[in-house]
Amino acid sequence: MSLSSGTKLGLYEVRSPLGAGGMGEVYLATQSNLGRQVAIKVLASEATSDSDRVRRFEQEARAASALNHPNIISIYDVGRENSTAYIVMEFVDGRTLRALLESGQLPIKKTLQIAVQIADGLAKAHAAGIVHRDLKPENIMVTRDGFVKILDFGLAKLVSRFDSTFQNMTATVDSHPGAVLGTAGYMSPEQARGEPVDYRADIFSLGSILYEMITGKQPFRRDSTAQTLAAIIEDDPQSLAELNAKSPTPLRWVIDRCLAKDPGERYSSTLDLARDLKNVRDHLTNTTTSGTTADAHVRPKSSKWAIPVACAISGVILGVVLALWLKPQRALSSPSVHAITFSGNDFSPSVSPDGHTVAFVSGRDGTFRIWLKQVDSGSETVLTPGADDSSPRFSPDGAWVLFIRDRAAYRIPSIGGEPRKLIDDIEDAGWSPDGRQLAFVRFEGRGTKIGVASLEDGTSRVTREVESVHLHSPAWSPDGKAIALIPQFAGTVDVVHAVFLVSPDGRDFREIKCPVPGGSLSSPAWVGSKEVVYGVPESPGDVDSIHSSNIGSAGHVILQDVKSGEVRILLPIPAPASRIEIAGSERVIFDSLTQRGNLRFFSNSPDVPSGGRWLTRGNSIDRQPYFSPDGGSVVFSSSRGGDVDVWEASLKTGALRRLTDHPALDYDPFISPDNRHLLWSSNRSGHFEIWIAERDGSSPRQISQDGFDAENPVVTPDGWVIYASGQPQHPGLYKVRLDGTDTKLVVPGPAAWPDVSPDGKYILFHTASGALQARISVTRFPEGTPVGFETEGLRARFSADGRSIVYIRNGGRDIVRQDFLSGANSSVRVLVPGSPDFITESLGMTRDSKNIVASYVQPSRSLVVADRVLGLSESTGTK
Repeated sequence: MSLSSGTKLGLYEVRSPLGAGGMGEVYLATQSNLGRQVAIKVLASEATSDSDRVRRFEQEARAASALNHPNIISIYDVGRENSTAYIVMEFVDGRTLRALLESGQLPIKKTLQIAVQIADGLAKAHAAGIVHRDLKPENIMVTRDGFVKILDFGLAKLVSRFDSTFQNMTATVDSHPGAVLGTAGYMSPEQARGEPVDYRADIFSLGSILYEMITGKQPFRRDSTAQTLAAIIEDDPQSLAELNAKSPTPLRWVIDRCLAKDPGERYSSTLDLARDLKNVRDHLTNTTTSGTTADAHVRPKSSKWAIPVACAISGVILGVVLALWLKPQRALSSPSVHAITFSGNDFSPSVSPDGHTVAFVSGRDGTFRIWLKQVDSGSETVLTPGADDSSPRFSPDGAWVLFIRDRAAYRIPSIGGEPRKLIDDIEDAGWSPDGRQLAFVRFEGRGTKIGVASLEDGTSRVTREVESVHLHSPAWSPDGKAIALIPQFAGTVDVVHAVFLVSPDGRDFREIKCPVPGGSLSSPAWVGSKEVVYGVPESPGDVDSIHSSNIGSAGHVILQDVKSGEVRILLPIPAPASRIEIAGSERVIFDSLTQRGNLRFFSNSPDVPSGGRWLTRGNSIDRQPYFSPDGGSVVFSSSRGGDVDVWEASLKTGALRRLTDHPALDYDPFISPDNRHLLWSSNRSGHFEIWIAERDGSSPRQISQDGFDAENPVVTPDGWVIYASGQPQHPGLYKVRLDGTDTKLVVPGPAAWPDVSPDGKYILFHTASGALQARISVTRFPEGTPVGFETEGLRARFSADGRSIVYIRNGGRDIVRQDFLSGANSSVRVLVPGSPDFITESLGMTRDSKNIVASYVQPSRSLVVADRVLGLSESTGTK
């Protein structure tokens, strides 16, 4: 049957076809008495004589209409028009999961966003005694906003009686014994055998869908239906780790359990399945990959500026507690991972030689102090009085704790006492194996000086100077022959993905490349004198770190041979870690970072509180806000849809809408002054380029041809697009026409985050100067000559007067205004005071400078212990 436009079925007038399935055809229609759009499912006319098919068709309406859940399609009506049977349901504007899968596997973060919603919807249906029995990608709709709707309960099975664990279910409506219902590739083994089924068949089907989402292939698909059914009954699918090595281990455990041949080995409750999926999602959604933050740490492989916030945050502020890691569903030899601190502001652990005590940094009371925790009893106590203390290290004999305060190294007895200063003007330090010397690092410009200080006579000497990279976390090998360090950032190009080894006398110096792709490495710990252990957060491809630190942050602890470079993965980790410590032959202790970012609106308007109001709020990362020319809305990048995309928020209503929708990263949006075009950075082509679209996000197209790393677009009043390029050979600010022609270099050298003055006469930009620090410079446009103004700060915008700038200072605290034409010594006015609970990451401002929107990042860090980690020696290394 094919209904033409204008056909009427009761109160409903058909508009256009939407699709077809085994149970009938679906049309878009209008409900005349309410004027709303609906979807109408019509049973094919040739099937109406089949009483069983009509019964199951009507059963769909009864089953689904009894459910009220945001992830299940709402049924409005059921009826017959002459010989035509139909069901009226809500119209879902989106795509089927099958359409999303046509291009292959989905990103892990999007998979989990979708999977959790499917499981939630199924849990609701199963609690009502309803089993879907035909769950497949074609029956799952994903709206433009990322919401999931489960369709087609046409094969639903009504269950009249069940207990809380569904162990004693009795069917009142069932197919004939031996009948095979469902879709071959997603059936459970019991369905394939024609046996009675319960809710666990849906769990198996969901497992098959999850498998396909992260691998791009169905787990049991064969050349024929018969072979597929046989594979479902007899064969195990190909290993998930082989098909997608970057899939989080806990997610593999969940899928393996869903795909168990024996229903009794699957989840005993769909609620439990939903909870486990949420746990995996929340580890990814409250953290992800790379370990860098703020615009300056947009991504580990991001060029130029590289102000790694996660690296920075590793040594500074953090809050709330990390969700506990999934308990392994595997053998008892699998690692056991759990949090051991719960203030949400604990990081940088150091383990005593006996493994019973952990020294760590905590800002739980507003001041960063060194604390001690007894691992066995759980008791905690303050060790130092506090004044921004950081980087504690137990001495080899356990009698002292080394720490850093005001760029000086101190030691304090581990039983408490008065701190004693050891050496000035350093960034970090570590003990020698005999406890008589310190290895230290000192940053100068973009380089690092590595040295050794004697604790016996107080002398110190620099033994090695390294250009264009900041190295930190020095760890002396137990045999005293090497000091291991890791990079913080490398000049203005790439984060160096390696451990650096230097001899104490500085003569030998080399890199040990990390072959495991990912973000910024954690501090190294020695296992004997031949191997180092460190953490690597996952970073598949180019990843925007602050977004990823919210969306998907599994990673690994790896063991690497310093001579051969060979590595072995010891343990999956739930989030980026700044320090990994060995606490025994099978125990590792580390810190885990999670964070979220939301937009806060500040205004001179009397109806806005003096402290501002939240424009967005939740567990997503919302950042890089930019006002529309009329000031009525804000575009921003967000992880809220599962991918990093550009969204828009109305200041009047608070309504949100997605402007871009692509699995790649779309961020740092800008609206052209004439309000006709949307611009942003995206790695859709494999690396970051500048993209442009119509104002609503339609007709996207690439306009830059950088070939390496083009980001941060802004548009001048006369139509030039200014962007920052991280090309290693020719970095700088470039300009290009809106149509992609006439590309020219404007400001050579390292540069990021440009903005253009309202009159188009000036351009500001940033260059990295340290963690959470950048130099802001202003130059004339188009001449490219500097105006003689420089100041320290983060993301800056020009004010309406054209002679002052608004920027973030104090490492992500205050928002201030300063006149750049009066020189760097001009007065600074605080517009928005900083908050102790948040880092101000980026900002946008209206053309009249009366309204500001800031992205506030709220980081969290907890200490985590992993037991049963095989492959470690009993040596705890050197602190």
